[in-house]
Amino acid sequence: MEKVGVPKGKTSYVPPPINTEHFRPLTDKHVSYLRHRYELPADSKIILYTGQVEYLRGTFTLVEAFKELVKGRSSIKLVICHPEVRYERVFMQRLVKLIKELDLRESIVMLGRQLNMNEIYNIADCIALPFTGPYLITDPPLTLLEAMSAGRVVVTTPVGSLREFLVDGYNALLANPGDVTGLSYALQRALSLGSERKRMAESARKTIQEKFSLHVVGAKLRSLYHKVIGR
Repeated sequence: MEKVGVPKGKTSYVPPPINTEHFRPLTDKHVSYLRHRYELPADSKIILYTGQVEYLRGTFTLVEAFKELVKGRSSIKLVICHPEVRYERVFMQRLVKLIKELDLRESIVMLGRQLNMNEIYNIADCIALPFTGPYLITDPPLTLLEAMSAGRVVVTTPVGSLREFLVDGYNALLANPGDVTGLSYALQRALSLGSERKRMAESARKTIQEKFSLHVVGAKLRSLYHKVIGR
């Protein structure tokens, strides 16, 4: 902000609020029902990508990494849930072409636009959001925060503000932006977690509760308003 003339000390950062009561872990029984409802194999390992299909969100990097990961393993599925907005069309054409070229049509499920996102997060064993750079539209990205609040293991990249609250192996698994092999390895780690899965998922949710919950963000806003009006 200093570069555009705003004096140092005259800005305040308020993080995006996440409804941690809405985005929460569901029971195994509920998850089993949801997989049946969305026609997803009950015994498959599911990687979920959600959000716009575009290069900045790492969609194409993910598909290439998934190719390295799946290699004859039909028990792993990549589910892509995207909003189907107009500007995506050219990217969707490229994505469909890439999926065909890599012979992944049997391993990738396109769910399109969905509204019940807490349910969608919960059907996955891990959420993959491999951004290739800071997602300046909303940094940190809401989809990532929601997935963490839902108690999912997140595989992502340390870009933008994500470096400030994500720790590899604690509340997320990290790969370098654009690194196909590194991303494939991180996905393999996510799917192979044993007892560590629960701990990492709990740490992810705890991070959101402590830094991005409605209560925490509301308190920051209230404090900022009082400061501005001199109370």
